[in-house]
Amino acid sequence: MVKIEKHVPLPTLREEYSHYPFDEMDVGDSFYVPDVGDGRSIHRLQTQVSYMNRHASEATGKFTTRRVDGGLRVWRFK
Repeated sequence: MVKIEKHVPLPTLREEYSHYPFDEMDVGDSFYVPDVGDGRSIHRLQTQVSYMNRHASEATGKFTTRRVDGGLRVWRFK
């Protein structure tokens, strides 16, 4: 059985994505993440970007991803 826990704080977006430079990016900037071979890291980053876009504000901006040779590139477009 799964145990229900109360009052466990939700990590902020900044904590969850701090290993990526989202908050340092200007519109038009991008970064590259190489695929480590399992494909899961790339899929997870795409999922994170999608989640961030759904909850984005003017301060956080909007991002998009594209698979490129050997990895994934993330752009800030808004």
